[in-house]
Amino acid sequence: MRRLLLVLPVAAVAALLAFAYASFTAERRYYDLVRQGEDALARSKSSEAVEAFSGAIAIRSDRMLAWFKRGETYRARGELDAALRDLRQAVEIDPSVLPALEMLGDVQYDMGRYDRAAERYEAFLGVDDRSDTVLYKLALARFAEGQLEAATKALQRAVVLRPRFAEAYCFLGICLRAADNRADALAALNRAAELAPALLAAREELASLEAELGRPQAEQRHLEALVALDPDRPDRYTALALAYARAGRTDVAVTTLARATERMPDRPELLTALARVWLMVGERGPDRVALDKAIEASARVVDQSPTSETMALLGRSLLLAGKTGQALPWLQRAATRHPVDPLALPSLADAAERLGRVAEARDALVKHATLDGDRAPGALTAQRAVRIARLCDRLDDATGAAHWLERAIAASPGEPEYPAQLARVQWGAGLTEEALVTIGRARQRFPADQTLLDLERRFQASPRPRRRAARAT
Repeated sequence: MRRLLLVLPVAAVAALLAFAYASFTAERRYYDLVRQGEDALARSKSSEAVEAFSGAIAIRSDRMLAWFKRGETYRARGELDAALRDLRQAVEIDPSVLPALEMLGDVQYDMGRYDRAAERYEAFLGVDDRSDTVLYKLALARFAEGQLEAATKALQRAVVLRPRFAEAYCFLGICLRAADNRADALAALNRAAELAPALLAAREELASLEAELGRPQAEQRHLEALVALDPDRPDRYTALALAYARAGRTDVAVTTLARATERMPDRPELLTALARVWLMVGERGPDRVALDKAIEASARVVDQSPTSETMALLGRSLLLAGKTGQALPWLQRAATRHPVDPLALPSLADAAERLGRVAEARDALVKHATLDGDRAPGALTAQRAVRIARLCDRLDDATGAAHWLERAIAASPGEPEYPAQLARVQWGAGLTEEALVTIGRARQRFPADQTLLDLERRFQASPRPRRRAARAT
């Protein structure tokens, strides 16, 4: 019995030593596998890295590091679901490890789950609120959600922490501009350009904003900088040349495009821009020379690149030069080539109407309204609708005319002439009750409008016309 009592402690110690040795061996093997995975990543061997990290997880699944490293590897491979799973596990094991929390937000952002990404970034900032990089990422996520105020606040905190954070100033300017705070947007964007003169995004936004503010010289200055910084992109030259042309500097615009063509002789967009420049000159006044040059340039570019834009340019140039018959087929082709140039359909309507093709003119404008949707300002939408209504009326389509006049009223409710026109169409079509209702409502909105008052008196005093049937078109 005494010998047994002596043997038991020795066995316990041996077992304990064996367990400690096994744990030590497993721990060493775990970290060896993690290092192997990191080494594989350094050699761009992501499959070997995943295999090594998976081996480490199999040994010690309760440790965060291998889960984090494998999640990082999966993200680099674009396997976002697998990355999300591993990073969630890493954060669950140790929520205090901020790199894992940040990367989990990055993966959520990559997956388009902007609200969840923002939650992860905010959790990070709850532990460390002095990370300007995470504040920038939070702003990206909030901006993607449409939360401009939250994005702006995050960026303002970021630039306080890092006063020379040019990208944050640039993004702050974008957010402020989206919120229609153009003065502060301009200041933030100028600060970004001052800190990083080669930051293309800041220059692009500044050029656009200066154009919006009606400051052509400042716009041109930033576009010139973009050409100097990024000289191998033809769109840089076309944007600058068109800005020169809008400011009346036609010679400089043409010289700019000639210089770009020497550098990039096989780019049709440069010839397209040249045609646009000459057309802009021709549109300002009767300049036959400019229109001839626009026709010549656009005809050349159509041969190289027959897109809707180039065919519309040729058609518009011919139309402005009074060659309506030649313009029509080009505009018809431009209106059916996708993507359709924004000016192809209204120009087709102009040409068709001049040639007496009323139904074609109406159909072109209806298609333009359908494609345009609600993007055009209300006044322009209303003017187009009124024109369609006039064409419908010429085709004895009173129902169509009334429909489009109602859309004009909805787009521009402050214009009393539109309900007056609608009432006239309704009255002429024999829709007397509808005409009187239209006039009554309009008189309530515009009680002092003399046209509406005269129209109401005339309707009340006139015999009511018979209902007119619509003509098939």
